[in-house]
Amino acid sequence: MLMLATGCLMSAWVGQIEVPARAHVLINPEQTIAEIDPRFYGFFTEHIFDALDWKLAAQKIKGRGFESGDADGDGVGDGWRTVGDVEAALDTSTSYPRFEDGSSSTSQRLTVHGSGGIAQGSLALSAHDAVDLTLYIRAEAGVRSLRVSLGPPDGPSLAQAVVDDLPPEWAKRGVRLEVDDDVFPTELQLVFEGEGTVWVDQISMLPVSAVHGWRRDVVDLYERIRPSTLRYPGGNFCQTYHFPVGLGDPDLRPVVPNPAWSNYPEPNNIGTDEFLRLCEHVGMEPILCLNIGDTGGAQTLPGNSSERALRESLDWLEYANGPESSEWGARRAANGHPAPYGVKLWEVGNEIGYGHIHGRLTAEQYAPRFREFAEALLEKDPSIELIACGHDPAWNQHLVEQAGDLTDFIAIHIYDNVPAPEDAAAHPYRSVGEWLDSHIAALEAGGATPETVRLALNEWSYSWSYWTGPERAVAAAGLLHECLKRAEWIAMTNTSDTVARFRNNEAVAFPDPECLAIALLADMTGTEVVGCDVSSTATETAQRGVVPAVDAVATREGDRLHVSLLNRAFAPAEVTVRLPLTEASVSRAQGILCAEPHAHVSFEQPEAIAIRDLQDVSLVSGANGTAISLTLDPMSVAAIEIDMGNAAEAWGMGDLPAPEPLVSLRSLADADAMGWGAWEPMTIEGPAGAAEIQQGRAWVSSPADCRFGFMSPALDLGADEALVVETTASEFTGMNALLHLCAEGAEESMSEMLEVGIERGRAQVWAGSYSWRGEPVLAPAAIRVVIGPEGPGGRVVEVFVDGYPCQRIPGVRWFDDSRPRVFLYGWGEGLRVWDTVRVSRVPVARELVWEEPFDSALDSTRWTPAAVVGEEGSLSVDNGALAIQGAEESRFGLLSAPIEQGPDETIIVTGELLEYEGTNGLMTLLAGGVGEFEDYAEVGVEHGRAQAWMRDWSTAGERLSAPAQLALVAGPPNATGQRRMSAYVNGRLVAYAPHLYNIERPLRLFLYGWGESRTRWGSIRVERLDLSNLEGHMFAPTAGTG
Repeated sequence: MLMLATGCLMSAWVGQIEVPARAHVLINPEQTIAEIDPRFYGFFTEHIFDALDWKLAAQKIKGRGFESGDADGDGVGDGWRTVGDVEAALDTSTSYPRFEDGSSSTSQRLTVHGSGGIAQGSLALSAHDAVDLTLYIRAEAGVRSLRVSLGPPDGPSLAQAVVDDLPPEWAKRGVRLEVDDDVFPTELQLVFEGEGTVWVDQISMLPVSAVHGWRRDVVDLYERIRPSTLRYPGGNFCQTYHFPVGLGDPDLRPVVPNPAWSNYPEPNNIGTDEFLRLCEHVGMEPILCLNIGDTGGAQTLPGNSSERALRESLDWLEYANGPESSEWGARRAANGHPAPYGVKLWEVGNEIGYGHIHGRLTAEQYAPRFREFAEALLEKDPSIELIACGHDPAWNQHLVEQAGDLTDFIAIHIYDNVPAPEDAAAHPYRSVGEWLDSHIAALEAGGATPETVRLALNEWSYSWSYWTGPERAVAAAGLLHECLKRAEWIAMTNTSDTVARFRNNEAVAFPDPECLAIALLADMTGTEVVGCDVSSTATETAQRGVVPAVDAVATREGDRLHVSLLNRAFAPAEVTVRLPLTEASVSRAQGILCAEPHAHVSFEQPEAIAIRDLQDVSLVSGANGTAISLTLDPMSVAAIEIDMGNAAEAWGMGDLPAPEPLVSLRSLADADAMGWGAWEPMTIEGPAGAAEIQQGRAWVSSPADCRFGFMSPALDLGADEALVVETTASEFTGMNALLHLCAEGAEESMSEMLEVGIERGRAQVWAGSYSWRGEPVLAPAAIRVVIGPEGPGGRVVEVFVDGYPCQRIPGVRWFDDSRPRVFLYGWGEGLRVWDTVRVSRVPVARELVWEEPFDSALDSTRWTPAAVVGEEGSLSVDNGALAIQGAEESRFGLLSAPIEQGPDETIIVTGELLEYEGTNGLMTLLAGGVGEFEDYAEVGVEHGRAQAWMRDWSTAGERLSAPAQLALVAGPPNATGQRRMSAYVNGRLVAYAPHLYNIERPLRLFLYGWGESRTRWGSIRVERLDLSNLEGHMFAPTAGTG
């Protein structure tokens, strides 16, 4: 056994977690799924407002050329203030430098009376990291000297220097300053002594430690994470960018508007050479994104024609890759880089199909524009690779059809807004994979292959950029997993963007959890994706529903195997990784771990979430296989590196003990462990097979074209009882192994039945005419079926394979007049082996909370007239009915007192709408009061149809007239503090929302109609079901009924 141990972080979660998640990961290192492009893990950076200059560039001075104006009218440029006795004004008659078009032609004029100048605060200084302060000055003779100082605004100077030789015409002066301690914030003061006027411009303060214009700590982060590619200069910015403005001496570069970002003044402190030299320094491959010009539409910019854009694109290509003897190659050499940069990746436009972009085009317009640019670029440098601007699948298919012969990659972007942390972690599951698959299908439909055109996901992130907790790392790893699983088609990914992913202010820079996920996976990814099947228990989220808690991807490089794992649950996950290797060893095991529960990185605690060595990773090897066991922290990402040694000749686990089932079969109240003697062999279709009991297991062998197996006796089931059926498919050959649930007397019916099991290596469910195919599952596989107690629309049936909730079917009425039976079988030829079946009959306590017959005056302690909007109407009670008369433009009715609901309880409300006149008659469950009409579910009749609303969506059903029986069911709160809701009309399910309501708000019942509707209501009944006996057997947590 091998054990890796460092400091334990798990203890921080004790007492805040419930049942651990569990997962089995089976790896086949000999099965190559896809080669991984070396460019796979990339970053992206863009000039967004002042973010790049403020967060990434080394230049510490804001507004150093005084081109941002004077918004507060104090006479000094934005970002500056006056010091001492001085008169200040911006001056456009003289500046340094001067441009022929008049741009960037503002300086700061100061008229000094004895001693005065300007200052800028919120600067950060590092101990013993000297800064070079330079500026251009023009001074009248009466101004004798300049004192440059650094220190607190109201404190003593920490460093200072004096410049005595002030020039009468524009000239550059400079000093070097150094402090002994880290200081933030501090202030730079430029104070002139004498009498007269002085002009200043292009003030610069750069640390000596700066690397090609970039902050040293930012470069350290790039070196730590080592992205394979870095994309620049945009983003939206590229569609209005003209690269020559970012060349040469930064002091001589113009400040230009940034039309992509609200015309923010762009100082161009970072340009082509700074970017490409950073890439050289760190070892990142650059991606340059080209401006392709405007379209002539409403967003057209003067001077941004496609002709100019093509000319500049070719010049930019020559600047980057041309020989020193070429025109632009000579300019590159003059700027300090004689050798060509050799940029291979060029992107032709950015998000051209989106409405927000300058230069928006349709797919039919972009394809010829791309072809025009591509042909010209490739003629100038045939060695480059081109990234075309993608959009939706239809756009991408058209692009492949029209210009696929010139395209190497098509860029796609994904951003999403997920409101809750657990939804963020679960987001990539299915939704990202399905989105990627739609783009891959479009490329294939257009005639592309992975050898001709691939996808570049070169902008991806989430709108909740302010989240800095572990869920961000899990979400990022999940998205990257989905891309790795499709690495045949996904060539590269670029997180968006560095100015957001690096958390920094003027003094500190550190990676956010998304960066950590990229760093961990990039360091722990091989050169090819290999076979990896995951079976996991589930976790529940508000928006994404029930998802597997654990996901994994395996990659290989030579004799090294890497396994990336993530845990989406707020509970630990016990994981077993199994592989057919005889001499394996774990050489590294690391994870993105929280120092304490629910930690977030911050400027105060940048290491609250960090990559740390994992604890207690154990390894057991047998004659024909290896098993690695580890526990993942709640909401975490991990990766292990395995030295494979000699792989076994064939797949198999040999003498390793079989893994424990993911679901423990627990003994419940009134549970019977049924002996096999009560079952009988039966064929439903085709010839009979052979069935026998050996060593406590059922062995079923069947020929082709048959459904043969063991059938249980009919099982008694009361109205207030749930039935839990559990077994394990130990092994099987053939196509599948299935548990079939049917009603007594309808064994051969395929319309009123449910089947769950394994089909072709995946979890599979059939329910009547409906089928569902889920995650990969291998034997042994635990199968569980839960039939809930009776509700307004029948019973809820839930099915699980290996603890994963495969399906929830509300409103099953198959057992209203008959008893259920269980059939264990397989389709067609093969052998199925079943472990002992456990059948548990679980009592559910049902309590009448109250019943309102409306046969007398209203109980004022239970009911209150209320209007959500508009004026109040009128109420009356007579002859066992409540009459509500609404008012114009109102939602008026009767509101109940709060209905108490415990953590394991389901609330069932039933009522009879006797009649209505007008628009509708509705029964509503509110979370809160009528003034909080956000979390609600309602059901009733509208315009002659059954209707239900749940928060912000609605559904209309079959035609219906009063009287109508209405029902609403609110299940127990889930892990995110929300309830399941179901709505029924005349016993039929009309709406179901798995996650609704904030549990902190009490439930209230509201009977009403819209506007001047008149409604009459019969008896209202409120019941409470206690589902605590079903804990651990229904959807986690308990799912309720209905």
